[in-house]
Amino acid sequence: MQCNGRSCARQLVPFLARGEEMVRGATYEGTPCKKAGHTLRYVNRGTCVACLAQYNACPKRKQQRANYNARPERKPQNAKRHKQWAANNREHLRSYRRKWHEANPEKRRVYNKRHYRYDYAKSRAKALRRHFGLSVDQVEAMRTAQKSKCAICRTSKPGGQGDWHVDHNHQTKQVRALLCQNCNIGLGNFKDDPVRLIAAAEYLRKHQNNATMIH
Repeated sequence: MQCNGRSCARQLVPFLARGEEMVRGATYEGTPCKKAGHTLRYVNRGTCVACLAQYNACPKRKQQRANYNARPERKPQNAKRHKQWAANNREHLRSYRRKWHEANPEKRRVYNKRHYRYDYAKSRAKALRRHFGLSVDQVEAMRTAQKSKCAICRTSKPGGQGDWHVDHNHQTKQVRALLCQNCNIGLGNFKDDPVRLIAAAEYLRKHQNNATMIH
C-alpha cells in the first residue's frame, strides 16, 4: 500500500497531531479496512492500524507533523476557532448529527459502545452533566452525605455498573438523591407515584402472614 499524497491526508489528517498517541492506544477487531484490508483498529475513532502506520511512515506527513508540533500555539488557536464556529452554527450541527444518527443507527450504536467501554469515567461524567447538570465532584459529595448508602433501602451496594443512580423528578428535573439500582428501577416501574407505592406497601402487609402456598 503506497501513500498517494492527497488521499492519504484526506483519510487520516484528523490524527496529524495525535499519531503517536494513537499508536500506543488500545485496539479491537473491527470491519475490514477498504484500503488495507486489515480488521485491527484503534479504539479511539476506529482508525485502521495499518493505515495509520503507513500515514506515520510517509515522509511528507512526517514533515507536516514536525511543522505543526514546532508551533504549539496553533492547537489552541484551531480549537478556539472550531469552538466559535460550532457556537455560531449550533442548529446546523444538531440537524446534521440528527440526520446522520437516523441514517446510521448501527454505526452510532457501535461507536457509543466502543467509546463507553474505552473510557467509562469520561462517559459517565458527560452523562451526569448532560442529564442532571451535575459534576462528578457534586455526585461524590452527595454520596459522602448519604454515607455511601441508598436513600431508600440503605444498602451499601449500588448494583449495576457499581455507580449510584441519580434519582430526579421527571417533571421538574430536580435532583433528589442517590439510589441503588433496584430502588431506582422500582420507582420507575411505579411511575414515581406515591399513591401506587403506598398501595403496594399495604398490599404486602395484608398478605404478609396469610400467603397461600402454590403447588
